[in-house]
Amino acid sequence: MYELPTTLRLQRLIHDLNQNYPMEFSLKIDMDNAAFLYYDRELGRLLTEVVTEISHQNHYGTVIDINGNKVGSWEITGLDEHNEDE
Repeated sequence: MYELPTTLRLQRLIHDLNQNYPMEFSLKIDMDNAAFLYYDRELGRLLTEVVTEISHQNHYGTVIDINGNKVGSWEITGLDEHNEDE
């Protein structure tokens, strides 16, 4: 079974993003294709990629499955309001 090595980092990031700011993280992945035959592996791989993108200070992105198909997107909104307080 595939384990996410970055689960704790993601939990901390989500906690930090939820600090009384009008910020939101949204993620949508369409899992209705052949890449998700073993959905746990592919979903774990995709979530790891999203976490990596966030750790590189990206605020939005496209989710691409192992076969090269666009299967979703993610976005952090409300960052402008958060950054004004810093």
